[in-house]
Amino acid sequence: MARQKVAPENRIRAARACENCKRRKQKCNGTYPCDNCSKRAVDCMFIQPVPATTQRRLSQKHRDGPEGQWRRGMSAPSIEGGDSNVRGSFSVSGSMSESTQSQDGLGAGAVIHQSPTSQSILTGDPLPSTNEMDSSRQPAGQSGSSETDEAEMQEASRMLNDGKGRMLYIGDSAPLSYLQTIRQLVGTVVGSSAFTIDPQRHKILEASVSIPPPHQHTCTLPDREVAFFLVESFFANTKGIMHIFDECLFKQKVDRTYQNPLAAEPSWLCILNLVFANGLQLRSASPQRSASEAAILRRLSSDKVDRSEMFFVAAKHFRDSVSGFEDGDFASIQALLLMTLYMLTAAKRNTAWAYFGMAVRLAYALGLHRVETQLIFNESERVSTSVHRMMLWKSLYVMDRFISACLGRPTAIHDDDCSDALFSSNNIAPNPPHGDQSFLSDTLTASVQSAKILGVILNRVYRKRKISLKIARGIAVDIHNWTQSLPEFLQWNPVPTPHDDPAIALAQLHIWLMYFQNIVLLTRPFLLLHVKKILDEHLSGSQASQPNANSPAENKVAENPELKKYSAACVRSAIHMIRAIQAIRVKGCLPRRNPFIIHWMFTAGLIVLTN
Repeated sequence: MARQKVAPENRIRAARACENCKRRKQKCNGTYPCDNCSKRAVDCMFIQPVPATTQRRLSQKHRDGPEGQWRRGMSAPSIEGGDSNVRGSFSVSGSMSESTQSQDGLGAGAVIHQSPTSQSILTGDPLPSTNEMDSSRQPAGQSGSSETDEAEMQEASRMLNDGKGRMLYIGDSAPLSYLQTIRQLVGTVVGSSAFTIDPQRHKILEASVSIPPPHQHTCTLPDREVAFFLVESFFANTKGIMHIFDECLFKQKVDRTYQNPLAAEPSWLCILNLVFANGLQLRSASPQRSASEAAILRRLSSDKVDRSEMFFVAAKHFRDSVSGFEDGDFASIQALLLMTLYMLTAAKRNTAWAYFGMAVRLAYALGLHRVETQLIFNESERVSTSVHRMMLWKSLYVMDRFISACLGRPTAIHDDDCSDALFSSNNIAPNPPHGDQSFLSDTLTASVQSAKILGVILNRVYRKRKISLKIARGIAVDIHNWTQSLPEFLQWNPVPTPHDDPAIALAQLHIWLMYFQNIVLLTRPFLLLHVKKILDEHLSGSQASQPNANSPAENKVAENPELKKYSAACVRSAIHMIRAIQAIRVKGCLPRRNPFIIHWMFTAGLIVLTN
């Protein structure tokens, strides 16, 4: 039986619909909870009420005209207490300026409120100081003052299609999850647009490694000049964040290999080709090259085939990862970690995740996570074996935290399983590069300690999916103490001054970006909640009496004065990340496909555009 037709004047319309009804394409009555969710006994969630009434839409239409309606976008108000240099540092021109005009006068005419926390940019520390946090707290019993203030996280994990029929899990900490949350927030405010209904929004890019048949089994080593160019590129671009080999010993072994190539073992040739592949991927993108470097790159690209892929396929031919896992040794862990790094540079993040899981399991099997396992080595062996085991484990630890944050997946290494001595700076390799006896020790120790803080953030914030001011205060103190322990050349300066040596400059950049990444991941939930709160205030207008879909706990956290400080710290940290990368770019030593820098730059860009 056909449904009775309802006259237009009697039709009931709701100003907003819950997320469940949107996803199921059902008619929502707009209440909280709505009738459909009540019948299905599921949680009803409204991300943002639609602010505009019919009258306001008509008035906006008359003001802008047809072209203005198409080009008008959303411009969120600036975060209170934010960086006063935000607008001056990042200018937008042309059509982008027109597309970000405000619907309700929230654009260029909006007032930017400044707080004393904006002065922290002068000291280089984006986070509010302990005194500022204490002054923001109100006596217990007042609104937003409880030590247990917490709310559910706004971000949501996702299942994305990799283009091969698989659905891959992307967790809360991943930038792609944050991007989708912002996309939904924009959609509820301005409606459908090319951004909110992007057909690629439910997909994840997973490249494929494919070599033409004539080149699939080319295992010939490159000439000596090319080999040392690629080895130098690999070590220069991994300093401060990974230490898989001793650089001096590795170069000596490469030299012996070219003196007698037939004596090289397959396991060593596998590692050597993997270093070649990563070195070519990570090479500097500077347009100002020497004549010798330009000639080397011309030789590498003469076959019109991706030479880095050829190196990778050759490495797998010498020693397959599966067979190496069955009877794996120390070299197998090194090879698997190199494969992980290469897959990240080639935009195969899920494959990198799989290779890395194998490396960690094998490292556990060989006892790299416990310092007492090194007692079996005598004094002469500790220099050549024990130290390298410790350095490789630290590299695994840093990679574990990075790849978990990048994909939003659980960490493979748990702090409770590791010896505390492995986080110290003792027993560093005997031959540090550049003649600086403390450089390698300082950078790798700083990376490990920063990764440890990142693991706490992933565990206590994103795994539990809770926004807690009390937890944020404690982690902020840990971050501050870590920065105070850094040597002077690794300290962040608002006007970044990279070292003259490109390798040391990249090590500085890695430490700086790890520092700001921790702040961004810690404070990003507060930024999202603050943006939502500001939109509620500005877009509700005369509809202040409209029912609020926010939970009481969420409202309590949103009203806490500390929320503004953490939100401002998130934006400032993102801006500092971009400034640091720009400083390295101007210096001419920015890597071409460094997965760490690309990930951090993407994260910073999302935060700046959110503001």
